[in-house]
Amino acid sequence: MLLDTSKHSYTGGIILRHGDTEQRWFHGLAIAQYPNSTETYLFYCDSDWETENDSLYSSVAEAVAEATRQFDVSAADWYPSP
Repeated sequence: MLLDTSKHSYTGGIILRHGDTEQRWFHGLAIAQYPNSTETYLFYCDSDWETENDSLYSSVAEAVAEATRQFDVSAADWYPSP
């Protein structure tokens, strides 16, 4: 999911860091589960969809809820992978 500054905003709901630098904005978000795992990752991605940071959640629903809390996204903003 692409983050769009015209409709999404950093809410401060989580503080992510890369070293000593606080990360407040990302190009996009992705949610994934690895095979044979019940845990779900919320990936914070750059413009090449490389992971800049990630958070681990117990379910897809929890990851979606956190993305909403963190960047004011809605369920309609998400789309499944091809």
